[in-house]
Amino acid sequence: TECWECCECIVNLCPSRVIQRGRQHPLLIIRHPQKGWTVRALEDLSEGTFVSEYTGDVRTAWENRQLPQTYSIDLPCPLKR
Repeated sequence: TECWECCECIVNLCPSRVIQRGRQHPLLIIRHPQKGWTVRALEDLSEGTFVSEYTGDVRTAWENRQLPQTYSIDLPCPLKR
C-alpha cells in the first residue's frame, strides 16, 4: 500500500512511498526478436528492488491479433542491423 494523506509518516522517510518516488534505476526498452518487447535494467539490481510501475495490458499473441491494428504499437526494432 502506498503512502497517502492518512499515513502518519515523515514524508521523505516513509517506506510506503515506492511508486510515488518514480523510477530510480535506468532501464532500456527493446524489441527482442523472439520475445517481443522487453525491459532490461542497465545496472545490477538487488532482489526485491522496485523497478517500475507497469500500466499496460498483458496479452497473448492471439489476443493481440484480435484487436484493430491501430490499437497495437510497433516501433522500429533496435536489434535489426
